[in-house]
Amino acid sequence: MGLLLLSSPWLLGFSEVEAAIGAAVVAGAVVLMQAVVTDFEADIIKKMPVGTHLLMDLVLGIALAVSPWLFGFAGEAYLPHLILAACTWSWLRLRPGACPASLTRQHIPKTVT
Repeated sequence: MGLLLLSSPWLLGFSEVEAAIGAAVVAGAVVLMQAVVTDFEADIIKKMPVGTHLLMDLVLGIALAVSPWLFGFAGEAYLPHLILAACTWSWLRLRPGACPASLTRQHIPKTVT
């Protein structure tokens, strides 16, 4: 995901919008940094708890989604950032056992009729 975020300005066609590039590149750098320091099986430094990593993924997705309006480039390149935010959230949901129960539909109690 980090490499996708880093290369997204050129892959998704918003490489002429400086603020959009900055948001994507910073997000990609954060994801790659997390990948190095999270206490996962294949990670290198193992200093960040997995729960913190997942919370940061969630916050990063929200930041990507609002960044076009927050940094003033919504008129030029909002859709790629919404798509990247959705990918970030989807990645969070696809990781088995990674998503907190409060964020998954399967754990929401059904109403009795």
